[in-house]
Amino acid sequence: MLTQAMLHQTKAADKLDGLKVGLLLMEMGTGKTRTYLDIALRKMRAGKASRAVIQCPVAGKDHIADEVLKHTGQAAVVHGGDYRQPPGAFNIIGIESQSSSIRAMNKLAELSQDAVVICDESQLIKNRDTKRTKHIKQATYGSRYRYLSSGLAMPNGMEDLYSQCEWLSPLVLGYNSYSEFARWHLKHALDDLGMHGQGRITGRFNTDLIAAKLAPYSFEARKADCLDLPPKTYNYYTAELGDEAREAYDDAKRRILHGKKAFEVDDATIYRLFTALQLISSGVAPEWLYDKDKGERPPTLSNAKLPLLRTVLGNTSGKRVVWCKYRAEADQAEQTLIAAGIRYERIDGKVKPAERRVRLRRWKEESDVLISTIQVGGMVHDWGFADYAIYLSNSFDYMLRAQSEDRTHRAMMTGKAHYIDLRADCGIEKRISRSLGHKEHALKAFQDKIRQLRMQQNKDAIVLELEAL
Repeated sequence: MLTQAMLHQTKAADKLDGLKVGLLLMEMGTGKTRTYLDIALRKMRAGKASRAVIQCPVAGKDHIADEVLKHTGQAAVVHGGDYRQPPGAFNIIGIESQSSSIRAMNKLAELSQDAVVICDESQLIKNRDTKRTKHIKQATYGSRYRYLSSGLAMPNGMEDLYSQCEWLSPLVLGYNSYSEFARWHLKHALDDLGMHGQGRITGRFNTDLIAAKLAPYSFEARKADCLDLPPKTYNYYTAELGDEAREAYDDAKRRILHGKKAFEVDDATIYRLFTALQLISSGVAPEWLYDKDKGERPPTLSNAKLPLLRTVLGNTSGKRVVWCKYRAEADQAEQTLIAAGIRYERIDGKVKPAERRVRLRRWKEESDVLISTIQVGGMVHDWGFADYAIYLSNSFDYMLRAQSEDRTHRAMMTGKAHYIDLRADCGIEKRISRSLGHKEHALKAFQDKIRQLRMQQNKDAIVLELEAL
């Protein structure tokens, strides 16, 4: 017996129930899980499918298992480890596991036979050339029904839909290849030079045609249209870098750019630069930047944002999440909370899934603060009871920021959904903040900018962009 559905969830299930493939393009927090469980149950009860298979982020497998039990009363089988678990009515398997594990791919192929297969957070298969995407397409070939579910299916643009729709069926978009899709819908930087489809995407067109193609197969829902939620609120605090951190910051720029002319600053160099500068702004000097054979050692730095964290925690109450990008930052946050005598829990990539469930339950029932890395906690989880989300740092990727925000802004939330950014006063933090405000990937946007300036042979502009970091 399913839990009571909201009106928009019933409408979504009614529409997609009559389709072999479909897209649940429901904004994060509108209840996608409850909706696709309804669709799967309808198929199984009608004898049209033998089981349901839910592909989701590895970090969210246990949470989805809890959701299956809550909404259907049935225990799901969570597949992982040696992948020897027998199939159940509801089966959960990690999307990322399909990147390299032959056992995971074989298990997905076994489970998918005559099954309803759901790809939850389907933006994880938006890159058509990755092993993960190719393996999932191959392994789910024998499924009877396929549905994708995402609240952020197009983090970069409509080109992200191509691979996801190709997994559903090539008939959804109706193109024989990505090249054909690109000719109809995408403008690339080198198109005018006769190199069609090459270079970064500079424009998109015929978007109404894509919308018309998707309409028969998709259901869309936005929180503003179907839920009565309080608005998200934001503020931020800025800290000055200490003298040692500022010196390390400037030294990192010199080391990484040393001997490179403006036109030689490529994507790999920019990635190293972004990563090093963000680490230093968070009080961590990257060891790989220093030559141990020459006796160099990374300096010991302090995180200028930690006093801000102490102040914010002292001025807030209720359940709070402290988001960190790096485990070293999570270590710093942990020590800060210990010193302040605040009850907390922590989850990151080194905490096993079973232990994460225990810690998350303790946070909800007993502790005040959860420390979480964005990669581990940023998707799938339902933390609508939390009042504050505090960002000690941010991912470069807007998609991850948006996902993490909607852990606490969602259907039936009881918290305040207030977001606080703690920033260091330096170029990299300003760049990341500006890019997230524009809903773009900070690193990729900067790489595209430098690539464009190289094509224009604008050396002075490249130098200015690098100096601004």
